Amino acid sequence: MPAKVGGFMTMFGYARGSTGDQTVAQVAELRAAGCAEVYCEKAGAAKRDYSERTKALRRLEPGDVLVVTRLSRLARSTFDLFEILHTLAETNIGFKSIGDAWADTTTSNGRVMLTVLGGLTEFERELNKARIVRVKARGGRLGRRRKLKYHQRKRALARLAVGETHVDVARTYNVDPSTIGRLGLTEFEGERIKARIAGAEARVLLGRRRKLKYLQRKRALARLAAAEAHPDQAAQIHEGSAVQG
Repeated sequence: MPAKVGGFMTMFGYARGSTGDQTVAQVAELRAAGCAEVYCEKAGAAKRDYSERTKALRRLEPGDVLVVTRLSRLARSTFDLFEILHTLAETNIGFKSIGDAWADTTTSNGRVMLTVLGGLTEFERELNKARIVRVKARGGRLGRRRKLKYHQRKRALARLAVGETHVDVARTYNVDPSTIGRLGLTEFEGERIKARIAGAEARVLLGRRRKLKYLQRKRALARLAAAEAHPDQAAQIHEGSAVQG
């Protein structure tokens, strides 16, 4: 149990809320609990750098107690929470949550409860690591499932290459235009550049039917090659066809 010389413990509060009213209410509750100093922070779910929390943790000394109104005010994830609690325990600093009576390391029961939960959290962490290893071994992809399949992403890039807007393409697949905009950052960047350079490639990806079949294109290329090799004969043939016409 944390205790300073003389049996006097200094309690420091930490308040965090997304609005000013939430922070004020937490500060009042922490003051009523006997906190000598309260560190306030206005931060939403998207913020990951909690500067005031860092200041509070640095301010604490062995024998002090960190107090919050709820466990969710101290950390956004279970892993982050128990990492902080582990650091506090190693430096002989107590922790107390007003709204969670069992989360109180100044009592023996609270320390036992948090130790058990910390062990379960570490067990869950190891399971997650094992799952990630198995997925990578199978060649799987981590993260959220893609909204568009492979052929849809490929076709969407081709449509962008021929001048269609992100909004029009997104409407086809019922996704946000930002989803289409991020396709250029995927593995299809090379294909997108090629499609822009060669409009014919883009038309093929879109599925438009060629006007000439394979053999017809091959014969036409052969005739062009022959005309370049023998320009005089090609001129005579052209003149003869014009006279017949």
